[in-house]
Amino acid sequence: MDARRLMGLLVGAGLLVLGSGCETPGGGGQPDAGGTLCTVSAVSLSGSSANVAPGATVNLTASVNKTGSFCNGSVTWLVVPSNSGLTPSGLTATFTTATPGSYAITAISNDDTDQRASFTVNVGTPAACGTPNGNPPVTHSANITADETWAGDGQVHSVTQSIRVMAPATLTIQPCAIVSIVKDAEIGVLGDTTGNQTAKLVAAGNDAATGFITFLPAVNGQPWGAIHGFNQLSLVELHHTKLRQAGGSETFLANSAIGMIGPGIHTTTPTPVLLVDDVEIDSPVGGGVYLDGMAAFDQRSTGMTVVAPQDHPIAIQIMAAGSIPPVTLKQLPAQKTPYIDAHILPAAPNISASTTLNGNIPLYLETSVNVIDTGPNPDPLGVTLTMLAGAQLRFKPGADLRMIFGGRGNAPNNLVGRLLAVGTPDNPIVFTSAADVPFAGDWAGLQLATSDNSQMMFNTIEYAGGFGGVVSANCRPTGTSDNAALIIGGPDYTPSGTTIVSSTIQYSAGYGIDAIWQAGTASDPNLAGAGNTFNNNAGCDQTYNGLLPGAGDCPQGGGCTQ
Repeated sequence: MDARRLMGLLVGAGLLVLGSGCETPGGGGQPDAGGTLCTVSAVSLSGSSANVAPGATVNLTASVNKTGSFCNGSVTWLVVPSNSGLTPSGLTATFTTATPGSYAITAISNDDTDQRASFTVNVGTPAACGTPNGNPPVTHSANITADETWAGDGQVHSVTQSIRVMAPATLTIQPCAIVSIVKDAEIGVLGDTTGNQTAKLVAAGNDAATGFITFLPAVNGQPWGAIHGFNQLSLVELHHTKLRQAGGSETFLANSAIGMIGPGIHTTTPTPVLLVDDVEIDSPVGGGVYLDGMAAFDQRSTGMTVVAPQDHPIAIQIMAAGSIPPVTLKQLPAQKTPYIDAHILPAAPNISASTTLNGNIPLYLETSVNVIDTGPNPDPLGVTLTMLAGAQLRFKPGADLRMIFGGRGNAPNNLVGRLLAVGTPDNPIVFTSAADVPFAGDWAGLQLATSDNSQMMFNTIEYAGGFGGVVSANCRPTGTSDNAALIIGGPDYTPSGTTIVSSTIQYSAGYGIDAIWQAGTASDPNLAGAGNTFNNNAGCDQTYNGLLPGAGDCPQGGGCTQ
């Protein structure tokens, strides 16, 4: 055999050996251009979390253990039972789903499909808000002087003593957080009135059913203090928030769950400091919300529920009472509270600037009210109290309380105080007694003294006619007093014939209307005949008014228009 033929046989045999060497089980060994083997020995896979809530994101990372320059090291991603929610990106991927269940995520080597790794993600049913997530509580025992956020999603925050949010800090509490507070401790909010900097507490609940925040006592039955704002720069926003068993040790706030203080100037415009957006106050030691010093609700408030209060659900000044949002009162089973109204604080009972009262909750008054501008430069147009349909004023019985609009007497004591109270047939405006069992004369009544352009329509005035201190020279029946549910008129004020229409005056201990203006005749105008109804009053519907000088004398014995 010649040399050339022998060399050819040897080269052929060598090529067969190389080809055979490149064959590996599963196709994992392949030659590159230079004949180097590609071998994948393992695939590994890790995830950021194996147990997550629905909607949470899991980050996944795969790695391929390989030799041989021909291997590209890439993987194919697979999730069982469904690829939905898997987003691959090379050797990394993210997975998220809102559907609870167990999901096996697999990374498969593209160089050797027998080499793969899996990671299981358990997506659980979300725990209801108010249920701890099992993580250790976060303790809070120091004042907050810089912006701070308290985690939600069932995280418990343990407040072990009274703390304050100090200006200019904002404390934000995330949805589904649980704030556990020891007995009598409060969370205070302290704005800086010197530096004009606000301090703020924001409970940022985002859903009434699945995103609410809970404040509760550390030990059931040992009430915590309150959320307490100290001045007009102390702001509180509560969104989808529940406060349980609060009001402990807060006697100066009527043991209320929330207590806020405004600028403290009783003749100024009310200052909004509290926003309540779907807030529930459950079983407070005393009341629900206490707003003093002309503090008011923020106009963005949507409403609140107070369950089983042991005092008035709201306490507030009358000029701020128009800011009250819709209020729902609830009782615990087999428990009844007599407090169905907002307490008008007696420290500032008068209305010295135009004010609107809504019908979101009845108002309880224990002092008389004067609607008149008492400032150093009174508005010549006067002060107007506007009452919306459904508004209700309830007067403490037995105290001879009255509500006076405008000044009594001659200039400069005849400043205007106007009443615009327009209800509807189905939703009248009511002035009544606060007694559980009311009687005629429980309170004195209304007096339109100097009240130009006042209007009362679809009103009810009842159980009034008690002693009001008014002594006039009108032509009422001789020997009787001026006591009446509604006293109208003065030296410079004569009502129109439509000042009060389509209204009801009932159960007065005196007259229905006592007319003390002056006119040319003793029955001008006749307010009793303007579609008004009079029921069960001790006196007549309307007395004769006084007479202008030169108009003659009162009829013999005085009398009534009807």
